[in-house]
Amino acid sequence: MNALIVLLGLLAVALATPAHFPHGKTLTYKYNVDVKAGMIDPAPFASQFGIEGLLHVKHDVTDPTLQNAYYVALTDVKHALHNGHVHQHEHLSVMQPITDDSKAIQNPFLIVYDETGRFQGVKLMENEPEWSKNIKKSIASMLQLDLINIQVQTPLKPHSFITHEETIHGTCQVAYNVHAKDHVDTVSPNVFLVTKIHEPSNCTHFTHHVFNQVEPEKCGVAEENGMSTASRRIFEIENQGNEILIRKLIGYGVINYFPWLAKSEEHYLLTNQTLVLDKVTVHKVHFPNVNFQNIPITREMFFNKPQTEYVPEADTDITQGRHVVKLNELISKLRKMLDEAAGYLKESHIERRQPDWKHGQTINRLLHVMSFMNVASLKQVYGELENATDAKEVAMRNIFLGIVPNVGTTAACLFTRNVIQRKIVPDWMAVRMLGELPMHVKVPTTTLLLRMENLIHSDDSISINVRKAKILSFATLIHRTFKDQHPVTDPLLEKYLTHFMQRIKDEPTHELKMVYMMAMKNVRLNNILTHLEPIIKGEMVVSEKPHSIRLQAIWAIKDVVVDQPHYVHDLLWPVLSDVTLPVAIRIVAYDVLMQQVPHTGRLMNIYWFMVSEKDEHLYNYHVETIKRLANSVEPCLTPVREMANKILGFTRIRQVVGPLSTKLHVDYFDTKYGHGETMKASLILHQLTGLPYVGCIEYLTTVARKPVTHWGLHWHIEGLSEVLKNVKHEMFGKSMDIITNENVKDILIKAAQDMPKLKDVNINVIVTMNNNAVFMYHSDKNNWLKLLEDLKEWKKFITQHMDNINLQTIGYLNHYEMHVPTDLGVPAILSTRMPSFNSIKMNTVLSDDKNLLGLKLKAKYQNWLHGEYAMTIYNPISDVWHSTRRTSSQDILLPLEMDIGFNRETKGLKVTVPRLPFTEYSAAGILTSAKSYVTITHDESDLLESSCPTCRHHELVTKVTNPKVHEIVFDSKDTGLKYTMAVFDCESTLTPVSPITEWLGVLKGENKNTMGYKLVQLIMGVRQHMMNNMISGQGKSCSNLIRIEPSLAYPTSMVDLTTKVVVHDMDSTHERLHFLSSKRINARVTMNVKAASTNEVVRTWDMNMNVLLSQGHVNNSMNVVITRVIPEEKFLKVCIEAQKEYKSVTSDLLDVDIGQKETNTKITVTMGQTMDNTCVRDELDLTVIVKGQESEEQKEHITHDNMHGVCAKQIQNQMYETKGSHVPKTWDCIQRALLHSALRKYTMNVTARRTPVYLMSILNVMQDILRSVFLTHVEYSLSHHVDHGNMKVFMEYPYLTDVLNTTVVTPTHSYQLVNLPFGHNVWNVLMDNTHYTVTDLYKYVNGHTKACTIYPNVLLTVDNGTIPYIVPNRWTLISGDHVDQTFSVFVKLIQNNQIAVKIYVGGDEMTITPADSSEIVNVNNKVIDTYMNGVMVPENTPDSYAIRLTKAYNHLMIDSKVVPVQIYCTSNSVTVILDTTLQGQVTGLCGHMDGRHKDTIPKIYSATHL
Repeated sequence: MNALIVLLGLLAVALATPAHFPHGKTLTYKYNVDVKAGMIDPAPFASQFGIEGLLHVKHDVTDPTLQNAYYVALTDVKHALHNGHVHQHEHLSVMQPITDDSKAIQNPFLIVYDETGRFQGVKLMENEPEWSKNIKKSIASMLQLDLINIQVQTPLKPHSFITHEETIHGTCQVAYNVHAKDHVDTVSPNVFLVTKIHEPSNCTHFTHHVFNQVEPEKCGVAEENGMSTASRRIFEIENQGNEILIRKLIGYGVINYFPWLAKSEEHYLLTNQTLVLDKVTVHKVHFPNVNFQNIPITREMFFNKPQTEYVPEADTDITQGRHVVKLNELISKLRKMLDEAAGYLKESHIERRQPDWKHGQTINRLLHVMSFMNVASLKQVYGELENATDAKEVAMRNIFLGIVPNVGTTAACLFTRNVIQRKIVPDWMAVRMLGELPMHVKVPTTTLLLRMENLIHSDDSISINVRKAKILSFATLIHRTFKDQHPVTDPLLEKYLTHFMQRIKDEPTHELKMVYMMAMKNVRLNNILTHLEPIIKGEMVVSEKPHSIRLQAIWAIKDVVVDQPHYVHDLLWPVLSDVTLPVAIRIVAYDVLMQQVPHTGRLMNIYWFMVSEKDEHLYNYHVETIKRLANSVEPCLTPVREMANKILGFTRIRQVVGPLSTKLHVDYFDTKYGHGETMKASLILHQLTGLPYVGCIEYLTTVARKPVTHWGLHWHIEGLSEVLKNVKHEMFGKSMDIITNENVKDILIKAAQDMPKLKDVNINVIVTMNNNAVFMYHSDKNNWLKLLEDLKEWKKFITQHMDNINLQTIGYLNHYEMHVPTDLGVPAILSTRMPSFNSIKMNTVLSDDKNLLGLKLKAKYQNWLHGEYAMTIYNPISDVWHSTRRTSSQDILLPLEMDIGFNRETKGLKVTVPRLPFTEYSAAGILTSAKSYVTITHDESDLLESSCPTCRHHELVTKVTNPKVHEIVFDSKDTGLKYTMAVFDCESTLTPVSPITEWLGVLKGENKNTMGYKLVQLIMGVRQHMMNNMISGQGKSCSNLIRIEPSLAYPTSMVDLTTKVVVHDMDSTHERLHFLSSKRINARVTMNVKAASTNEVVRTWDMNMNVLLSQGHVNNSMNVVITRVIPEEKFLKVCIEAQKEYKSVTSDLLDVDIGQKETNTKITVTMGQTMDNTCVRDELDLTVIVKGQESEEQKEHITHDNMHGVCAKQIQNQMYETKGSHVPKTWDCIQRALLHSALRKYTMNVTARRTPVYLMSILNVMQDILRSVFLTHVEYSLSHHVDHGNMKVFMEYPYLTDVLNTTVVTPTHSYQLVNLPFGHNVWNVLMDNTHYTVTDLYKYVNGHTKACTIYPNVLLTVDNGTIPYIVPNRWTLISGDHVDQTFSVFVKLIQNNQIAVKIYVGGDEMTITPADSSEIVNVNNKVIDTYMNGVMVPENTPDSYAIRLTKAYNHLMIDSKVVPVQIYCTSNSVTVILDTTLQGQVTGLCGHMDGRHKDTIPKIYSATHL
């Protein structure tokens, strides 16, 4: 009984549900469609089409099984097009009849509802075109109403609900709002409104195809979504009791795109469909009679995905049969466009003119045209260019081949395969094509994979490099085919993985084993893990170099396991923990483990593991990794950055000497537009040689919080030290003589046998693109030496390979497409395409006479970045595409034309650079622009003309009729050049600011992680600024121009530049040699400017510079005379005289606190015009006096250090006691000496007696620039000033800090710049040092030299070890080159606890034996009595001596021009200073510079007699 009641209740509800349309009547609606692709700002522009017609609806009774079916037909359909400026809510008025090709839209169809009024689907005619089906689906889904939940009653109560409906976008969550039309309307009280709204992007089938040539990496924060969508339906309905009457329907759908954090122009796609009731007819209306009874109901309302191709093997037919491709016309069009692109190379586009969309997007247009072509048509086009010899046709061929692998169609893949297989493209082009190809395949399928399978089949007729590229390319194609399947169960994948693994095991060469391992990496699917696990765990050995393969296997899984932290922990933690493994394998395992962060548990586990880690390379790599994560500004690393900062706070920094494995990471992020760049480097150093034999460099970009690795360079080079030695010896001719003493050689040979054996040269360099290995270079020792031999013959190389170069390459930085349906049921494409086009043309002619080497060079490099993002919607009625586009372009032109001549006899260099007449090599520059357009494309029948005679197919979006310009132009008489900087073509009524002001922003350090490198900060700033200009110059879509070209105001035919530099060693003119020898440096530079009309010299600039360095470099002077000569005019002379004085130092160099420490510098600058060669002061008379001294803070620290410092205690230690009371040469004492001798306070007095106005203006501008760049560091004061014509500058480097404080006092005001980032906690080149040379300081502070000292009872190793050791009375090796046997140093203990030393360099030897009051010096078995005056071996060879002995600073000092070694001797101590380039080559008591002898003494090698 209860069940019956419920059933009756449900039946009552069903009967009460009104019908969608009245039965027995025919409803006629005016149907209007308005579709726009456009933007609102800076002006309302759109590419638009409209459709109008009559939509008839009547109840269908032909099928008795369907109670609620409605026959729907469109009639009298017309259409119109428009492109350009639009007004809101303005509809197109000029309508044209539709053509026969599109009349399928007028075919009738049925809309079917069930008994309760719930929408069921549609019935469509059997031969209905797919594009027409989708439109009718959209109409049907738009008309559906949830009449069950709409409470139709009188009076109507407002109510809302949320339900799910089937739409053209799939299943959507739809919000209903129901309310009366007007509460005070008494005429039609039964009329109510239903508003439906949903978000299409959240529906189940919003996108039916997405293509991205790159795969963004995981980001720790949510990605930016620059798109918003909305669909809204407003029904005006009249309640007629058991029926309802839809009087009006407005369907509104929009897709908005707000890129670059919504700071750039917003674009939209708008579809507006309107139904307005025209009439209700009771009598029968005749429509085409269609039998729908046997046609099944189409219940899936979502957009039918395109399945066919335009032509076989071409791109997917998005128009679904509506567009007909005519291949013959496309071939002709492609030829014309290739000719246009090649012609573009001959022109200079760095000009102040408005960009043109059609020509600016030539590369993208070529890509688009080629996507319609099949293999035969591509082959036909290439056949016409294959044997091209003309420069333009060669460029056309290169452009064609460059674009083909980016097309992404089956035809493009097969064509690429064929031309490579037939070997009709150069190897370099084949490798590049194979690298690009798989990443651009739009619809990868197993069918295509099988057709491309011969890429992995061996073909010995093809070069090894192309074979390797083929294997890697196919592996990437495997990944693209299966990457969206989870899990992948296709047996085809297992077949390929098994094949790769078998080749890893069976290949006879390590080179191909590596290639197939990289192929496994490129597959990047979980399926590779089971195959590689045994190798990673060390359970399977597949190579004679097991560690190399194991390392590559770990790297291969890095991108696969990024979301599998537990699996990675179980697999790689044992590898990290295994201290018996090479550190390179452990570091790579560490990198993969760290990739799982943010994961607090993982980070803490790593921290506690590292606390007890003994290997300094691994520990330092860990510390640097944490530092880089903590300092990064990359937004995706925000969670990691927070954790890394916490970990870094309690991570101990170990004091370890020497180069260690490290992680480098620099990046910037633009907070306005949300883009950034990152450079990462991993350097794993060989523990013996200290060289980065394993490592990588990677370049990443981040846009919309989507990080992408664009390229990488990875290397594993065994025998790297041998490689560098070969380069030095073979390429630069720096061969050295080996030691001739057989006893010494025997000792070095024995020492070499005890050292770890260095492996033979085995070079493996892998290039990656988008995380895919695309090329691997391999070389063994024999191949490497042959390559060096070829490069050594550089003149032959230039003649054979650089005489005529014409190369063009194309690669896409960004290639993205998203295909979505619109509310109208027509497809739309949201795309981003950014091609990078590079062209290099070079022509060289080399001549070599007896004394003159000449080179004629013509070269031109061009780079185009002409990209766009676009929102495009298809118009099936007209078969055209409507688009709104935002273009970004950057043109770089760098030409070079010159004649270079070098005179071997005089060592003079002459460079001649032509100016006029103007050629393609004359102008250089950079042009950036960003513009918006609305376009109509594929309008082959010119339908736009009939709808809108005044419209054009490509319209620039602008609201400015006369754009403002800010231009700086400077014509130089002295160079014959014209310099232009301009900001123009802005989409704003505001005046653009100076381009110089804009460029100054690159110097700022905000949101830049530079690791303290100023050059990195500058490069980042330049790249950031250029990127911002491409997005929206000055935020107003301005174009920016920098151009350098020959001046027409001062026409010049050529400029000659001659230079000559001579360095004389002046010690031969002194009685005694000095460790810091006296030098005279003469430099002469002359520039002649020749007039274009006469080719005579019209202007000459001559600079003559003389620098004199005294012995000890304590009194140094410089004299510079610059003369400008113009015929029949006075000479303009600029004279600069400078003197710099140091206090003379005669004591121990480490005893720096004796006497006053200061430096004095005086610079005098005069300028004036004269008829003779004398300096005059008529125009400028300037004197600058600088005094350097200790700061008060520094003095306080010195006093404290001398009483309580570590070095003070070491001075009292008897172990370091010497006969002359020298300061111990410990690390602490050396550090103290550097800190105490570096002057940290400077006072500069500037006196200007005469100063030209323009120089004062330049000085003021420079001060303004400095203050603007460091605005936050500025503090002003009005209480201090100096006399007119003077200026004082005080500079101080606070002790043990990295900053500089500066005070500038002028006649009118003073200001301070505090905490400027130009200091150093020890020393930098801006500071004077009273005791040490700039070269020695730079090397020591940057870790390029290491010191070792031996006393009678203690040894100080190069690893900063202090080890008790009694020097034996046998000749004991303290340091020697056991690899090349170029030098060795021996010591032995003699009477009175003194130490004798013996030095061997090549075939020369020197022995120093302390005596009672002096020393006995023996050179090549000859006693030198006059050694106090200095000894040079061979004599009179100041530029190439093997050994030089000088007496200075209470030491005997030995150095060499042949080997990078210095030795300081006292009677009972010997100090050896070694350059770190010797790491891996030295052995002896001093250690090997590998960090292993801080606590343990190295192996001892000694002999009684040498």
